[in-house]
Amino acid sequence: MLGQSRWTQRRTRYVPEDEPRLIRRIIDLATRYVRYRYRRITMMLREEGWGVYHKRIERLWRQEGLKVPGEQSQRRRLWLNEGFVRWPSSAAPGPCVALQLCIQPD
Repeated sequence: MLGQSRWTQRRTRYVPEDEPRLIRRIIDLATRYVRYRYRRITMMLREEGWGVYHKRIERLWRQEGLKVPGEQSQRRRLWLNEGFVRWPSSAAPGPCVALQLCIQPD
């Protein structure tokens, strides 16, 4: 008729009674440990006594729109490290030289 199976019209979604508390706890842990993903959060919840499976946490993670900041590539992050001057440019004349360390005289 409408392109939907009859089963979709009859089934009501079951929401466990502890789900709102679990979602609040996931959000608390995700805001406290910003770099952790859902698998580590699952491990922490299990240590706290929650009987949860990582697939459930992943579903709730996506449902709440939680994201983890992407990792920086090593090339972009090098300016934060001490001692590195720059990456050698491929457009520079001469052979490509490894990173030059900034050595300060004592």
